[in-house]
Amino acid sequence: MKETNKADFKKSLTYFWPLYLLCPTVFAISISYCFYVIHQPSDYEKLDVFVSSSSAKEASFCQMMEDTFSEEGLKQASMTQCNPSDAVFPQKLSVVGYNRSDLFLLPLSAFESMTPADILVPFSSEFIASYVVEPSPDYYVSEGVDFAIKIKSAEESSWLSDYIDFVDEDYYLCLNATSKNIGDVGIYDNPDYDLALRAFTFLQKGSK
Repeated sequence: MKETNKADFKKSLTYFWPLYLLCPTVFAISISYCFYVIHQPSDYEKLDVFVSSSSAKEASFCQMMEDTFSEEGLKQASMTQCNPSDAVFPQKLSVVGYNRSDLFLLPLSAFESMTPADILVPFSSEFIASYVVEPSPDYYVSEGVDFAIKIKSAEESSWLSDYIDFVDEDYYLCLNATSKNIGDVGIYDNPDYDLALRAFTFLQKGSK
């Protein structure tokens, strides 16, 4: 009987030996992936800025944002960059930007491919009083509502030019209403999670 079992085992080993090698590998990969997922920053510990420009120094910009807001809980900053002259720009803005970004830094022409009321945070008087620091603000207005603030005129330089190659247009800063990092001014009621609001104020002037 024992000899029969040994023979069956040897026979099965001939066909299934790759599984004996593969299973430990799959197990190790699964464990690594679980640890990766567990240690990923939460939504309220991340910021993504969608930037419409000819090019950008993404790594430098993200490091600057992380250094600025690390003490306030920011663990990961990212940038989604796309050239407004690219044919895929409207698609990237609506698919990637709308679904992932917290803030948008857009030239005036970019608003032609979007309906601000569908995605952007409208600026109420309370919002302006709390988060707008420009002494003489100029807004992008759609149907009588302010949705974005101009932070750079086409003919002017900006401190952000160290990180972003702006196209020759006026640039506006706005917020994604679906962000989970804008307190209670968007579609979520997260009053304790306001990193994007802090970044919105910071990006207007480059100082906290």
